[in-house]
Amino acid sequence: MASELDMDAGKWEVEARKQDQPLELTVDPVSGNVLSEHRDDAEQAPPASAMVLSKLLQAVSDVGGYQHFDEVSFERRYWEIEVFKDGQKHELHVDPMTAK
Repeated sequence: MASELDMDAGKWEVEARKQDQPLELTVDPVSGNVLSEHRDDAEQAPPASAMVLSKLLQAVSDVGGYQHFDEVSFERRYWEIEVFKDGQKHELHVDPMTAK
């Protein structure tokens, strides 16, 4: 489960858990291939019953018309999402259960 996504130097940096171990992944944004993986400090994860992040981001995009996601991180009770719309950057706080 991912707890943070960040575009850095043209690649996604993803903080996630694999078998309950915190990892940082570097992911190719076009192919989705994992380019590197290493252990990382643990970040707070969304609740186990939270909406799958890919579905949540699709819902945010569909409803808000956002064209580009820049950074996504889980902050205590909600997803903090930095997005662009019409060339302007916006910061959204999104419920992990409902995508609102």
